[in-house]
Amino acid sequence: MVRVSHITAALLHGLPLPKRVTEDSPLHLTGRSSSHFSPSDPRVRLHRLAEVPDCSYRLHGIPVTAPAELFVELARYLTVTELVVVGDQLVRTPRAGLESRPRAWCSWQELELSVGSARRRRGITRARQALQFVRVGADSPPETRLRLALMAAGLPEPQLQIPLDPRDPRSPVGDAGYRRQRLVMQYDGEHHFTPEQQARDQRRNAQFQAAGWTVLLANRVDLRERFRSLIARVETHLGALTDQ
Repeated sequence: MVRVSHITAALLHGLPLPKRVTEDSPLHLTGRSSSHFSPSDPRVRLHRLAEVPDCSYRLHGIPVTAPAELFVELARYLTVTELVVVGDQLVRTPRAGLESRPRAWCSWQELELSVGSARRRRGITRARQALQFVRVGADSPPETRLRLALMAAGLPEPQLQIPLDPRDPRSPVGDAGYRRQRLVMQYDGEHHFTPEQQARDQRRNAQFQAAGWTVLLANRVDLRERFRSLIARVETHLGALTDQ
């Protein structure tokens, strides 16, 4: 049996992929290496495996590579950073009221099992490297890239989805931050530009500031410059606290 796989499966899952791998991408299918199925259409690419692939997982009624296995399949096409972005999206908890699915595509442990059982697969070294940085809590690709940029600059790994008051389930939550230093970072994507969302964001930020926290905001301009300005502000803030 043949399943939809690789880039095509990732697009069906709605996973964020760079344009360079999605433009003019063929239909990716995976089947047994002994299969006689050999499409002549250049728009179809068949990947062959020695073992029968698991075709029990279905999306929209179509046999598709399961999410944890898809992480390994994509490793041949993506950089480590791009793969971490995908991994974060696979393990994150869906936003209630905004997404129909009730749970994450898979768990971190399922990713670990998939990577650990894959041998001699193209890109497996990148998959192992990326897995070390996959975290639950990054709601968007820019939030993942912000965390990775901070760590690449030698800064401590921030806590994700950091609540102002952990004891209060209705507490405002920051995208990332450092609780001991009372520093929170918010990435404002396009959905933050509506008047209603801006009002909620302002209220949230004011609550953090009233509690003595420093709030740093980032947007797509910061993303384009790989968060260099934001990193400098974080370094200044943490350094000032160290000198006290």
